[in-house]
Amino acid sequence: MTIAGAADGSFDEEENMNDAFYADSSSDPSGAGVVSYEWDAPGATFGANNSSFIALNWDLPGDHTLTLRVTNAAGETASSSVVVHVSDDLPYCNSSAFATPDNTVQLTGYEASPEYAKMGRDGYVFDWDMDYDGKNFQAQYRGLNVTVPNVSPGLHHIATRISNDDGRSIIQERDIWVGAYACAHARA
Repeated sequence: MTIAGAADGSFDEEENMNDAFYADSSSDPSGAGVVSYEWDAPGATFGANNSSFIALNWDLPGDHTLTLRVTNAAGETASSSVVVHVSDDLPYCNSSAFATPDNTVQLTGYEASPEYAKMGRDGYVFDWDMDYDGKNFQAQYRGLNVTVPNVSPGLHHIATRISNDDGRSIIQERDIWVGAYACAHARA
């Protein structure tokens, strides 16, 4: 009996991604027929647990053991295990900031991975620094969507720090002008 796709006895998966595993190649040499499938995946969350197919999601990186136990109509059991190597889910950040005429700044964060968008997923934290110096991040605001009223006029170097549930983080920076500014116009 094998867990489909595990040719070398192991899988490589990404943290916080739904991963599908199949036991379709399970067979019963006695001819009695497989009547139940029981999956064991410590540290993973999953749905139905009595099917030849299962979708799992590991929240922590590392090596995890996935075990499948099948039972045939005669009550005989067999089991098979594989190691699942779960890589760390690095945060990917995209954010925007814009100022309104009344000196209010709207900060908006979006989180995504290259595989799929994950807007506001549990475990991710957005912190904002309104005047980032490029070295020392000072978290002044927290949240996906933050409205900051009465921002002093002038150029602000805004940084967004997104942290995942494992404490890893990245910083994205941008400059924004707040308040009215004069533009020189050439007249003929």
